[in-house]
Amino acid sequence: MKNLTSLRSIPVVLAAMLFVATGCNSDDDDQVTPSGGGTPTGGVPSGDHATFTLDGQPITISISGNTVMSSFASSAQSGGIYQENQGTTVASLTGIPPQGINWARLKEIDISASSTGYPSNAAIDAMFQVQSYPYGKSINEVGAANSMDGVRVAYYGTDQVEWATDKGTANQTGSTFSIVSITPLSTPTQVANYSILVEFSCKLYDDNGNVKTLTDGSMRGKAVLHY
Repeated sequence: MKNLTSLRSIPVVLAAMLFVATGCNSDDDDQVTPSGGGTPTGGVPSGDHATFTLDGQPITISISGNTVMSSFASSAQSGGIYQENQGTTVASLTGIPPQGINWARLKEIDISASSTGYPSNAAIDAMFQVQSYPYGKSINEVGAANSMDGVRVAYYGTDQVEWATDKGTANQTGSTFSIVSITPLSTPTQVANYSILVEFSCKLYDDNGNVKTLTDGSMRGKAVLHY
């Protein structure tokens, strides 16, 4: 069973703990031929990574002994609707406190006919397709008309302020997000079944409505947890 903590409440300082709990490691899981995939833009690193430009400053978080990467999921449920948030977190441990970034696919799934009380593996897999997605709002109100459907990106700087696409005005006019490739892991685990490459650009807001511009974003890492 997955963590039912809300997406907003997982700070990047907990990424190392999540990493230990899930057991994901950039060297643990070999990959096999992608079952679906697009063409990455030029200059995308070949391995697990997070790279982006934030307000004109290039930032790269490569996977190393001082970096953790983890599949990420949180959920909430109300009646027959399951609110699912799944993606990838990358956090660097070289700074104190560390910095990190995560993306999550947001979706509400009807489980009223489920015999287990959880979404099926097929329903989870259907959330992740090689295509572009709009930015959604994870407002943690299951069944709210504008709460779920799309993606969310959040960044934590060394000041530990959360900057996210659905804070502030959440205006994402001109922003983009695409799943570029989905590669099954040769040895799926309880906490990750695929390696997913995403590319994105967006506006990030803090709780006071200040904004940062993220461009040329690219992340590849473990993702997709099954029940």
